[in-house]
Amino acid sequence: MSAPNDQPTTQTLPPAQPSTSPGQQPTIPETTPTPAPAQPAPPTAPGSPPAGGASGYGAPPEAPPPAPRQRSALSFFLGFLTAILLLGMTAAALYYLGLGQSILPVTPATATVTSTVTTPPSTPTLAATATPTERIIYQDALTTAGSSTGWSNDPACAFKPDGLHVIGLFTCFAPPDALADGTVSVTLKPVSGATNKLSGIVFRRMSTGNYYLAQIDGLGRWSLDKVVNGAHTSLVAPQSSPAIRMGLGASNTLTVQMVTGRFTIAANGMPLGSATDATFASGLIGLAGNGDGDVVFTNLTITAPRT
Repeated sequence: MSAPNDQPTTQTLPPAQPSTSPGQQPTIPETTPTPAPAQPAPPTAPGSPPAGGASGYGAPPEAPPPAPRQRSALSFFLGFLTAILLLGMTAAALYYLGLGQSILPVTPATATVTSTVTTPPSTPTLAATATPTERIIYQDALTTAGSSTGWSNDPACAFKPDGLHVIGLFTCFAPPDALADGTVSVTLKPVSGATNKLSGIVFRRMSTGNYYLAQIDGLGRWSLDKVVNGAHTSLVAPQSSPAIRMGLGASNTLTVQMVTGRFTIAANGMPLGSATDATFASGLIGLAGNGDGDVVFTNLTITAPRT
């Protein structure tokens, strides 16, 4: 049997696994005086004290940090909506304070142009009553007992309750003296005779057989003549117009406007046409029958320029 070796020896022991319970000191293994090379400390088990006897050994383990909170989809949507509202309010405030005017396109102002339309002399708008530049020199409904005062005293000019009846080819002259410029308006209605016969207004009648004559018939036609020594010359030949009501018993308001040598004719407030002539400068006003029947005239108005 071998003798024991009496030389001092160093016994290296494997690190002991601590099996202590919390609150107990670990058992440190004995070593010989010869120091052993340092060995890396083995990993400690969960709940074991740190190597080297660090303070706090035996204290309860710290609680793990709380997990980050998850933001819900609703919270994200509300936050996004709030940001949009704040951005819109900020932009609106900047605009109304004037800061946004420099970045907005400027729309140039559109000027409103009021155009003045001048009615050609051939198509004027005629009024049945005196205009501000004219005065009424005669006005009568021709339906009263006193309407006949000053008129031609002839059986062919018969005043009745429905108006002045001009019978046959005859002209009844109104009371006013000779008229140069002005406007004549009267309503006429054929009650008998052929519809193609003309009747109307005589104006600037200088003497027997010398005057101008504007007429309409029951077929919707109108004309303007000059009569010299009884001979007719057409200034406007008979022509149709939709402004004239047709047939027996149809009433039409005929208007003649005289301005120096220009004559403008209208029916029922609608222009028919015009012509120029300087043969007669002034004369009487008369109402002419159609030569074939009875024509009733009412509401005669004669105006002259203000002096």
